[in-house]
Amino acid sequence: MEIDRALEIGPKNADLYYFEAFLYARAATQDKTLRNPALDYLEKAVAKGFPPHKIDLVSFTELMQEVRFRKLSQSAPLQVEAAPTPRLLDPVRD
Repeated sequence: MEIDRALEIGPKNADLYYFEAFLYARAATQDKTLRNPALDYLEKAVAKGFPPHKIDLVSFTELMQEVRFRKLSQSAPLQVEAAPTPRLLDPVRD
């Protein structure tokens, strides 16, 4: 996925890991083998400071029955919330 490339070249911020988890979770509706990578990235997001209470449960419906997901979504947040990833604008107009 292109988000994998974004993580290769960009900073390893919590929200990038969260978005990667989201994309893998959505893909897991078609391919169940993508559940574990989705959970791996979600765990990394929370470890980097993404607040567990901000996990969009609807977006992660495919993972809700997983023990790892339930533990993660109910875990206590870190003391300091992660700073958002800087957004860059595409300077070229389509």
